[in-house]
Amino acid sequence: MHGKGPRRTPADVWQCLLGLGQATAIQHLAVGAGLWNVCEMNNFANNDSNSFQTLRNPLAELFQPLRDGPDYSTQFMKTQLAVWFRGAKVGGLNYSRWHFFISKVFVRNHGSSELLEDYGFTLIEHSKTHQYWKLDGAENHQLFRVAIEAMTESQINVR
Repeated sequence: MHGKGPRRTPADVWQCLLGLGQATAIQHLAVGAGLWNVCEMNNFANNDSNSFQTLRNPLAELFQPLRDGPDYSTQFMKTQLAVWFRGAKVGGLNYSRWHFFISKVFVRNHGSSELLEDYGFTLIEHSKTHQYWKLDGAENHQLFRVAIEAMTESQINVR
């Protein structure tokens, strides 16, 4: 899903994911990323700056423990926020197209096609060297999380 808002830099996205950005930056990023429904689920449907104080940021709740945890790490790249598990690239969030992805190599070593299909992922084959498992919609962050946990047998301590 393409966002309709202004293009954001990796720093803007990172700030939003970690809940560190300005209220308006979070709102514009959420709308641009197609995350408005996530915000509405958190009773965030107006421009009142006080509502940002209590805004639950589901992506921040996912990526903060990935960034800070002992088994996981993150890396900001040109169009994606990559997730690593004990030195192996798992996949991440493509913040240019707003979908989650999991590396075919990681699936081959830690999971199975059936497991990812059960969580709603689809195999994308652009070429023999560019293949990955895709989960549309940033709002599906929970499915991304549980798929990773199932493959790694390592809990992500979401706050």
